[in-house]
Amino acid sequence: QVKQPILFLSGLQDELVPPSHMRMLYDKAVEHNRNCRFVDFLNGMHMDTWISGGDRYWRTIELFLDQYSPEVQSSDASCTSEIADDGK
Repeated sequence: QVKQPILFLSGLQDELVPPSHMRMLYDKAVEHNRNCRFVDFLNGMHMDTWISGGDRYWRTIELFLDQYSPEVQSSDASCTSEIADDGK
């Protein structure tokens, strides 16, 4: 069982890993690990979510790393899921 925090970044237009598979992976992970987060990106494809997600993509990673860095880690952190909103 993975005990480290997990960040799932899913492009809703991903042609290789269907968004439903990403959601299933998240759902399985959250059963055993509360320190995870799922964020999807409306226009993200398999190789360009980092581009199409823009600032929101990078900010999501930054916030996740800030939250789970050893010096700031909180014992009450929990899983969250965010609905796609690319601001478009």
